[in-house]
Amino acid sequence: MTDNEVSRATETRKYATGDENLQSVFESVTQLCSNLFQAEISLLSFIEDDIQIVKGAAGLAATTISRTDSFCSHTILSSEVMVVLDATKDVRFRGNRFVTAAPFIRFYAGAPLRTALGFNIGALCIADPQPRKEFSATNRSHLGQMARLISSRMDDLIVGQCDLAAPRNNVNLEGMISSYGKRPVSAAIQNISIRGAMINVAGALIPRGEEVVLSIGTMAIVATAMWTRNGLIGLSFDRPINDEDLAFVHNSVRKAPATLPSMRGGSQIASER
Repeated sequence: MTDNEVSRATETRKYATGDENLQSVFESVTQLCSNLFQAEISLLSFIEDDIQIVKGAAGLAATTISRTDSFCSHTILSSEVMVVLDATKDVRFRGNRFVTAAPFIRFYAGAPLRTALGFNIGALCIADPQPRKEFSATNRSHLGQMARLISSRMDDLIVGQCDLAAPRNNVNLEGMISSYGKRPVSAAIQNISIRGAMINVAGALIPRGEEVVLSIGTMAIVATAMWTRNGLIGLSFDRPINDEDLAFVHNSVRKAPATLPSMRGGSQIASER
């Protein structure tokens, strides 16, 4: 189990229930991996509390795998590609039912699917009944890149679903954005909902997954940068703000000078009204 298992499992369920539009992509990616790496099996899976849910597969008909039998449950413990050249010689897997019986896995390589918030929710993997002498650094890099591309696409989809669930309202506000160890900068807020905002920060780069504080007038909101596109940054609030706070934003602080909050732990919103 991971150190942040409860939060990780919660994040996994959010993605696992919102992937219908990516099903064909998952199937295509696993087939591509199987061909590219010359492996009999390729899977794209989510790891929930006690089960591995297969979302895309080539060479294996299983739709669920017990977490106790799951190679991928070990993959999510690290941010690196995990490689097992011969499972019969690995104490973790030599008694695994997928090793001792069909499909008789010997070789395995898996890359974690990591969300913008830093949770490893699953893995993209390949497996084969033939052991291998090596899996090159280039191959590891390619498998990791493919996993990151899938993760990025899933993040975009989740943000889009949040937009649909919480309609954004176009605004014309000035705020401040700050993050640990970086100089605070001005932020032009183009729209905002109870769940997130779209901002333009001139000349500043905020990486995906970075935690920030968005300050609007006397209100400060903890958020995470979920995407950047065409000079805009999409923020997802760590906790939704309430309707009263949203009304305060719309009615009271248009073009108001922003105050910079401290980056200390504490409440999600600090406002003085």
